[in-house]
Amino acid sequence: MSNINYDDYFQRADRVKEKMQQSIYNELIELAGENALLMMQSPEMAANFLNNDLSNLRRAAILALVLHWQISPAMDSATKIYQMALHEIDPDVRYEALESLGIIYQGSDNKDIGTLFANITLNEQLDIKFRKKAYIGLCFLRCAIKEGWAIHNFPNDIDWSFVKSFLDTSRISKPTNMRIATVKYIHEIRDQDTSPPQSHGCC
Repeated sequence: MSNINYDDYFQRADRVKEKMQQSIYNELIELAGENALLMMQSPEMAANFLNNDLSNLRRAAILALVLHWQISPAMDSATKIYQMALHEIDPDVRYEALESLGIIYQGSDNKDIGTLFANITLNEQLDIKFRKKAYIGLCFLRCAIKEGWAIHNFPNDIDWSFVKSFLDTSRISKPTNMRIATVKYIHEIRDQDTSPPQSHGCC
């Protein structure tokens, strides 16, 4: 483990981030056309599109806010995205909102978001893709690397006690130090024989 060059890792991570920003821009253009330029002017401008009648523009607004502007949980738009994850009619937009919550609240162990994700993960009446995305969200909330690997064989390999632990109303949230979590993730990748799960974050 001592042979890992962390400075080199974070430099390479910055280069990957630059490529991701270009990819995000391309996806925004595909979804929103010229409106993508407006969404990239400010987070407030992007947030205005969350209530748009066109589902593709609502979805693009979520992407712009979360991946381009990297909004914090304290912002009103984060609360709006939470409401969209609960009540959005369009399944693609709701899926985008659900995925985005995991990114917004990554490492926070937020109780409300954890309850939402856990209930969706446990609900066998829902589409499997929503359940999987909610489970990934749980892993993001706690940067639970080991549990994240189980997504490859969902739901068979899931530790359901991990999922149900988010429903404990008496629990105390334990936010994660993201830099420590990232270093831990490097070690996990090195020690695995298979390719790591794809994600925007630490698990």
